[in-house]
Amino acid sequence: MNRSMPVVLVYGGNGALGQAVIARFKGKGWKTVSVDFVSNDAADISISVKSSSEEDAKHVVNHLKEQRIDLNAIVCVSGGIASGNLKEDVFGTLDKMWKLNVQSSIAAAYIASQLLIPAGLLVFTGAHAVFTPNASTLAYGMTKAAVHHMIAALASGTADESGMPMQTVVLGLLPFKLNTPLNRKSQPNAILDNWTPLDEVAGKLLEWAEGVDRPFSGTLMQIITIDKKTEFKPISSNYVVQ
Repeated sequence: MNRSMPVVLVYGGNGALGQAVIARFKGKGWKTVSVDFVSNDAADISISVKSSSEEDAKHVVNHLKEQRIDLNAIVCVSGGIASGNLKEDVFGTLDKMWKLNVQSSIAAAYIASQLLIPAGLLVFTGAHAVFTPNASTLAYGMTKAAVHHMIAALASGTADESGMPMQTVVLGLLPFKLNTPLNRKSQPNAILDNWTPLDEVAGKLLEWAEGVDRPFSGTLMQIITIDKKTEFKPISSNYVVQ
């Protein structure tokens, strides 16, 4: 591997959005690393994990350290959603959402603390559900709120406080509706003009990774598509670091 090329790690690299991010970055000359439950053969390096446990996170770090790889950007697009109210299996649902949404984000952050270069980019996936509470998706909203808290905490803390590399830019993506195969299958009659194409998200991530119009650390960025026009709008936060 040519170590002079920038390297991006995509946590959740074999999901629909993860695949789009891998393809977009690779097409622009970046080296790509996919971390997921299932291998992504399109990535230059694909690391399969069983979960987002401490053991798995350390396995990723050790694997990349053995190859002397430093990371310029990390994008965490791993996660999931589940519905269910308090009369249903709320404890099981919360445990599932914690592992998929929070634990994967913590794993990505840990990898960043070990391998991300100074002034690198670390992006997590948040959710609009945090700002529009819905009792039928209680566990999902709770765990995404935890991800938002982590973004704010890492952005506002010093490198010594957080354990992150100096001047790391930490951002959150908040898509409304992504045009994924799973979403199309679940909503076959939906109007796709208001769904965000995956390549538009991947393209914006590439811009930020290359330093083009990169938001301030701590920014939560809404992704809104209306009539096939996509906008990235920041949500005001007291924790944005300018």
